[in-house]
Amino acid sequence: MPIEYAEQTDSDTTTRKVIRSGWGAVDNIKQDDANYAVRLKTGSDPVLIKFLEDAPYASWRQHWVQRSGQKSFVCRDGMDSNGCPLCDAGNRPRPLFAFNVALLERGEEPVLRSYEAGTRVIATLRNFNEDERQGPLSKEYWAVSRSGTGPQTQYNHLLVKERDLKEEWNVDPLSADLLEEIKGKAYTTDILRIQSHAELVDIVNEDVGAL
Repeated sequence: MPIEYAEQTDSDTTTRKVIRSGWGAVDNIKQDDANYAVRLKTGSDPVLIKFLEDAPYASWRQHWVQRSGQKSFVCRDGMDSNGCPLCDAGNRPRPLFAFNVALLERGEEPVLRSYEAGTRVIATLRNFNEDERQGPLSKEYWAVSRSGTGPQTQYNHLLVKERDLKEEWNVDPLSADLLEEIKGKAYTTDILRIQSHAELVDIVNEDVGAL
């Protein structure tokens, strides 16, 4: 007996939300399948973002190990009575703070990104958030760029008002519906993978010379 299919009733608008064109669509599909936060990449050319929240979704201390494969690890200090093997081996962690942001690029679909900030940047962002004229962070849009390397790295944040997006960036403001759609995918602390004590012990044993 032949199989009968129901007539497609989805509107063209709904179809376009599922099947999209452009590089932004590639990022969206990859992002939906990822089990990790996709970091915001910054450089000398400013990127345009919108903070989805006024505070970080995650704050932690992170170890960096010069090794092949995964190099960064969440510090386990304070999680249990076993302590952190990387700390015990002399590897000093650094504080990190992550924000949910929407990345806007001309001609592409906005995509969710995780903007990771160190201690100097988080202090700047906190000041912006609490400033009566510029804050809170999610009120407007921001152009973010990075210069220098290592300890000399500098991050620059320029406030971009919604009214100036089209003229200065040739980008349309996020609609309320699209903003809510992106917020629905926002990262939480659950996205951070925390290695077990035993796994970090193995890393210390394997790479003690590189710490």
